[in-house]
Amino acid sequence: MTLDPPRRGLLMLLMALGLTQSDPVKPSRGPLLTCTCDSPHCSRPTCQGAWCTVVLVREEGSHPQEHRGCGNLHQELCRGRPTEFVNHYCCYSPLCNQNVSLVLEGFIASDMTSRNSSTQLWLITHYHEHGSLYDFLQRQTLEPQLALRLAVSAACGLAHLHVEIFGTQGKPAIAHRDLKSRNVLVKSNLQCCIADLGLAVMHSQGSDYLDIGNNPRVGTKRYMAPEVLDEQIRTDCFESYKWTDIWAFGLVLWEITRRTTVNGIVEDYRPPFYDVVPNDPSFEDMKKVVCVDQQTPTIPNRLAADPVLSGLAQMMRECWYPNPSARLTALRIKKTLQKLSNSLEKAKVIH
Repeated sequence: MTLDPPRRGLLMLLMALGLTQSDPVKPSRGPLLTCTCDSPHCSRPTCQGAWCTVVLVREEGSHPQEHRGCGNLHQELCRGRPTEFVNHYCCYSPLCNQNVSLVLEGFIASDMTSRNSSTQLWLITHYHEHGSLYDFLQRQTLEPQLALRLAVSAACGLAHLHVEIFGTQGKPAIAHRDLKSRNVLVKSNLQCCIADLGLAVMHSQGSDYLDIGNNPRVGTKRYMAPEVLDEQIRTDCFESYKWTDIWAFGLVLWEITRRTTVNGIVEDYRPPFYDVVPNDPSFEDMKKVVCVDQQTPTIPNRLAADPVLSGLAQMMRECWYPNPSARLTALRIKKTLQKLSNSLEKAKVIH
């Protein structure tokens, strides 16, 4: 019997997640990974398998559905190319499928237009109804659990960008260079994904090539690290650009915690350095505050009253070290936040 493409895509999904009745999951001979499990068939938020999977399937006449789970069989699906009906992603570290978004072939479009004698390049991506994190924080106060959920997912996205992945479905290491709350989107499940890679730089160990253009001082001035503002950044070193991302990530964390309620107290949304620079600060404005005066945003004392937020406060401080190489790595941020999240889940179970 020949299956039509939508049915074949659905069967591939079931096979990939080990949910076909005729082909039960066999235990892996190697060590098992703990993966995010998010599908109608998941009984718990995690599962264990030989690898982690994300499968995006669209049946005819319906919207694409994304499923996260574990794989033990049919590893050949990991090497398949996306079609208009199914896309399959595999990865091989714990929870590596937590913050990966897929698209189907034909569901991304681009265009180039001209308006007022200016060329505009358009890229159409998934729609996230909550908008940017900046928009979300304007209208929404947070409980510590939601603040942590936003922070963890954003950290997972940044760690994924920063790491080089080898193999047939590999990718180069990427530094964003314009990380800010406006460039972080909030998905319908209240997790973050990082957007707008127009200023990003890529680096591969094999080629050791960096394409940064002629101006290393790019990005949003309010979020620029001190070494960018005083033009001391090592432009030939890819790690330098990752360190500037970490500085900016600390500022995004500050924005999140400011909108988080502790003991009934919460503050209005404000951008970083709102109290010391104008609404549209110049390079010189930011350089004086960050480099000369060596100021960082004030961390509210109320954060110390909550174990989650006190952990975020300490993380911010470690993102803002003047010495770039002393700052946390994205992977360390991700692991620390996940540890905080796990401890919070355990506390909820005990109570």
